[in-house]
Amino acid sequence: MPNTATVAAPAAVEQSASALAESYFKNGFVIIPGVLTPEQVAEMRASLRPKFDRPEQERPVGDTHQYLFDPFSRHPETRPVILNKRVVDVVTAILGGDRPALVREFAAQFRNYSGWHKDTSCLERAGLSYHWDKDFSFMTFTVYLQDNDPEIGGGLDVAPGSETWPDRYVAAKPKVEAKQSFWDKLLGKKPQAVQNDYGYDVSDISDFYSIPSKAGDMVIFNRKIDHRASVNKTGADTEKMGIFGSFSRQDRHLEAYHSFIGHRADYHYLRTLNYPAELVSEARALGLDLI
Repeated sequence: MPNTATVAAPAAVEQSASALAESYFKNGFVIIPGVLTPEQVAEMRASLRPKFDRPEQERPVGDTHQYLFDPFSRHPETRPVILNKRVVDVVTAILGGDRPALVREFAAQFRNYSGWHKDTSCLERAGLSYHWDKDFSFMTFTVYLQDNDPEIGGGLDVAPGSETWPDRYVAAKPKVEAKQSFWDKLLGKKPQAVQNDYGYDVSDISDFYSIPSKAGDMVIFNRKIDHRASVNKTGADTEKMGIFGSFSRQDRHLEAYHSFIGHRADYHYLRTLNYPAELVSEARALGLDLI
């Protein structure tokens, strides 16, 4: 049952950075509208789409048919997502005036329909707990390249207030992929893939809010909030796309997190991450540090 959670209605007029920051703290998320123009959205989709189809031997190590890592360095057309003064102003307001940094964790995603989860479960599974510190400031951002439609999805569902809930995903098992039954094998049938069928084997959340984002809006949300991809109820392939990343203060938590992901074997792109000098310079001029 979507949209049953108590959430402040999106403003009909453009809000100040401080007002958007207030909305973030009240709801656990905020929409920054129109970060990309319709033309930029169309150009970005057209440019990124064929990159997901490249043969494995032609991809950077770690990239897949669903994830393109380090997009801001490797795919300059994605840079308007972070090189946006309004975005930096809102993030700075959320951080209380601290100069924000881009966390070294970002990707362009394709056809990603995840189930309910938190973005901090990996830390808790590793025995870490600093994400529960009061001054932990990490926020995930995503710019979807399509509207979030009530029937076909395309955006994000959140459980407002769940950033304070204990993490129920830490010990949860991944959902089991569909397998052929005896009769399916006998009749030569393949199991039907469901777009929203991967995540954790946990009960669903009934009191959630489906964020009404439009193509090119940026959604910023607390890293500890329970969230999932909005469900595509039709089963039709809409070629969903989004650019994902995180912002944070430049503090001990950022240093600890960079050390943590730096030791993850699956983060291949970190081995060669080297921001182009012009990207670092442009971001710095806007008030955002790439470190």
